[in-house]
Amino acid sequence: MRRNSLALLLTLLAVTTIYGQSAKIKGRVLDSTGSVMPGVQIKLYQNDKIVKEGTSTGTGEFEISAEPGDYKLELAAPDFNTYTEMVKVTSDMGPLSITMALAQIVQDVEVTETRNEISIDPDSSLQTTVLGKDFIEALPDNEDELTQYLQEIAGSRGGAGGNATFVIDGFTGGRVPPKDQIQEIRISNNPFSSEFSGVGYGRTEIITKAGTGEYHGLLNFEFRNQALNARDPFFTTKDGSPAIKPPSETHNYQTNFSGPLIRNRLSLNLNARHFLNENTYTIRAIIPGSDGTGQNFSAPVVTPNRNKNLNARSQFAINKNNTLYVNYQNQHQQRLNQLFGGPTTLADRASDNVVRNSEFQIRETAVLTKSLVHEARYEYRKDFSQTTPRAAARAINVLDSFNGGGGQNNNQSNNRNSEFSNLLMYSGAKWTVKTGFQGVYRMDHSSQENNFIGTFTFSSLDEYLAGTPLQFTQTRGNPLLDVNQLETASFIQNDWKMTKKFNLSFGARYEAQTNISAYHNLDPRMGFAYQLTKTLALRGGLGIFHQRLDIGIVEGLTRLDGTRQQQIVISHPSFPDPFLFGNISAIPISHRTRASDLVLPYTTDASVSLEKSLPKGLALTFSWYGNRGVHLYRSRNINAPLVPGGEILDPSQGPIFRLESTGNSRSNNYSIGWQEQLRNKWNLRLFGNYTLGYTNNDSDGWQSLPVNSYDMHSEWGRSGFDTRHRVFTGANWNMPLGLNLTTQVNWASSRPYNIITGQSYYNDGVINERPIDPLTGNMIPRNSGVGAGLFNINLNVQKTVKLKKTEQSPAGTRAGNGGPNGGNNFAEPQRGGFPGGGFPGGQRGGPPFGGQRGGSGGNRGPNGGFNQQNTVPTMTFRAQFQNLLNNVQYGNYIGTMTSPFFGHAISTARPARQIELGLRFNF
Repeated sequence: MRRNSLALLLTLLAVTTIYGQSAKIKGRVLDSTGSVMPGVQIKLYQNDKIVKEGTSTGTGEFEISAEPGDYKLELAAPDFNTYTEMVKVTSDMGPLSITMALAQIVQDVEVTETRNEISIDPDSSLQTTVLGKDFIEALPDNEDELTQYLQEIAGSRGGAGGNATFVIDGFTGGRVPPKDQIQEIRISNNPFSSEFSGVGYGRTEIITKAGTGEYHGLLNFEFRNQALNARDPFFTTKDGSPAIKPPSETHNYQTNFSGPLIRNRLSLNLNARHFLNENTYTIRAIIPGSDGTGQNFSAPVVTPNRNKNLNARSQFAINKNNTLYVNYQNQHQQRLNQLFGGPTTLADRASDNVVRNSEFQIRETAVLTKSLVHEARYEYRKDFSQTTPRAAARAINVLDSFNGGGGQNNNQSNNRNSEFSNLLMYSGAKWTVKTGFQGVYRMDHSSQENNFIGTFTFSSLDEYLAGTPLQFTQTRGNPLLDVNQLETASFIQNDWKMTKKFNLSFGARYEAQTNISAYHNLDPRMGFAYQLTKTLALRGGLGIFHQRLDIGIVEGLTRLDGTRQQQIVISHPSFPDPFLFGNISAIPISHRTRASDLVLPYTTDASVSLEKSLPKGLALTFSWYGNRGVHLYRSRNINAPLVPGGEILDPSQGPIFRLESTGNSRSNNYSIGWQEQLRNKWNLRLFGNYTLGYTNNDSDGWQSLPVNSYDMHSEWGRSGFDTRHRVFTGANWNMPLGLNLTTQVNWASSRPYNIITGQSYYNDGVINERPIDPLTGNMIPRNSGVGAGLFNINLNVQKTVKLKKTEQSPAGTRAGNGGPNGGNNFAEPQRGGFPGGGFPGGQRGGPPFGGQRGGSGGNRGPNGGFNQQNTVPTMTFRAQFQNLLNNVQYGNYIGTMTSPFFGHAISTARPARQIELGLRFNF
């Protein structure tokens, strides 16, 4: 009995010991850039026999149960070197952090051809401009200047990029985040994707950073004043001689902090900014002199701008397959002494503006299976704006000579938007499907008292001195208005790699909204890529893109419907009392209405391009892009006289401006693009394009009015933004002495401007008559005037100094950022689409979703580890030059024939040279 008991006890002890020694091998797989790699095949070998297999999750993590002992660990992923390592599995084994290196080419005869092999992936077109970390660091710190710069790149292909839009972490619209929070910028990516409402040419997708496994921070300061800036060429004294530079000063403060709150689970990225800008606005006008003649008037107006912004971004790893992203932004901006209406507007029309907005975003990404990913997004945004004029008085507008009197723009708006979407993506070996539903609900509350006191319009300075106005307008009624609008869309997008050389993309999008009865808004789209050779590809695409009836248009129609607010238009009134010869209540009311058959505008877009990859990092693209707009919005006076100068149709009513969807447009653009990337001591990155473009239309927007309301064909002509030639080039490279240079060169040929007589012959309440061509006897076309071209160079020079020597990780430890065993257990997510960087991002994430690969890994150290440099504090000194050559950028050409400025520019399209100095401390 005792022997049986002892045997039983020994057996239980052995079982318990064996059970207690069972273990797990776990860790995270990264590429050499620190981005996680999902879908990596993992195998455990003993004696050349596979004993366990697994796959890394969407966050790059893996966990495999194994008995304690010695194993060979093998990790494999397409286009990466196979990783192998001998590991000793124990019950107390910590997590591993494994960095996989990009596969190298070993056959000399295939090096050039394979290295330059061109991709047929729809997100890998050479027409896409991708700005990475080095380039982003040299961009402007001021968010308005950064936005303008990105718009210039997006619009550099002529009509193809005429309307730049921003998509930030999958959310449309919103303000561009600080550059320190931007991980990557992709411009004109996958233009015919059905995931987005508009065509991709001009679409700018911004992927933001999340907190990483290390704590990082920065302090940034920028300074600029009039001593560093050149003088505005249009700021002169009374005799026309150059004047002393007016005061101008800028102080920008910024701080950023990021890091883990709960290691491996929760990260935070905080950014705070305080901008103090005092810019100078130059008035250029002709005013009445003491001798009764016109007198040149040029004066500076200081416009203070104070902007405070707080932004917080967080990433929470719910579990291995689910990640939550949260973003909150709050902004308060105060702009004082603002002038609207062009350089001829005088200082007494100034107003102050206060803006407050807040934004909350949340999105959750779930890796459901190896090939299926789901994402849900929600955004709530609140925008408050109040404009208060500094003086309340009747306005005097002498066409393109001077515009004086009170501001009369006492407005307030309180708008709220909710955006939501539900998206799903399947990714297989040859087929990727993305589908989803998107919606936006807008709630706008506003109060507008525009022109409630009234405005006199004079054709010329002589008529003003004679007291004979051309027109008097005034608005009255209820300033309050509430408008709501729901916008929805659903889409499906397919990418099918039919062969190794041919990829077909096709999909459809359906859009609907309230405030209009238009339901035929199905947009089919397709694109293809064919690899002619390993370094030459042919791409093309075709699609329909519907546009929205903007809520601002709905507000304009609703507010001025003749019931809520009434507008009166009196031709040739008495002065200074416009009602001297009549009762205001007897004056016919002008109002706005809409056509009963109003539909949503749409464009048909097509593109064909040839892309060539050349040795030494050079790539060229040759492309054609065509666009045809149908059902564009424009207005016309349906109560205008049938004969110019005759009687109006209904004398009991004033002008009736009806919104119609009858406009058209056509655009053709031929572009040559180039990219160059040299990975040597210079590390040169160069990109740019030249575009030859032609754009014609017969509408300048929903409020544009024809000269003859019954002859709309005469409005066909050059578009206001038609520019025949455009060249844009951006470059970033490392120079001797540790300097880094970033430059942008922008050249554009002349833009047209419209020429009008400054008189009203049609008796329709509109002052837009164009002159008659004496040779043909016909009215000249729209936008017949030709301005000057633009040439501009911006330059950023910076030098970074390390404040302490770089330390090497001790041999035998794994490369990483401070996680267990030195591993980076909370690396930044893969940029782009699922799963890490946001559903609508750029290239897809790592395997199985394809992806952007990093460079080679670190140096192999003893015991299977990697030696990697640790982050050290740095100080960066920066100088930014805008309009480096101080080239005068003529803009705002005057086309009013009764103005003394007719045919001349009265302001600059860009400021004179400005120099900004900056200091940045990173830790």
